[in-house]
Amino acid sequence: MCSCANNGKNLTVLLVTQQIEYAEAHGNSAQTSGLKKALSEIEEHCTNANLTAERQEKVREKQSKVTEREADLREAQASGSAKKIARQQAKHESAKQELKAAQDALSE
Repeated sequence: MCSCANNGKNLTVLLVTQQIEYAEAHGNSAQTSGLKKALSEIEEHCTNANLTAERQEKVREKQSKVTEREADLREAQASGSAKKIARQQAKHESAKQELKAAQDALSE
């Protein structure tokens, strides 16, 4: 997974470039070398197609989790235990929020 999945490629490139400039200004050649390698990896691997594919995979994972949590909730409801139902409802809501966040990231 490319490191730009959450921030977008342009922001990631900008941040790494700033770190390179800082390292160069302070004479840290080892850090500069490592950051330049990281920047080339970002440029090579963080394409829009890769980013979209990663986000689609994240949505699939979150949808699977929601489905799992729905099954757990149904099981808790069948048990009749108010405590189990409440716990599973909270987990189900959390999974739905994570799915929504993944879907929002995909649509960016």
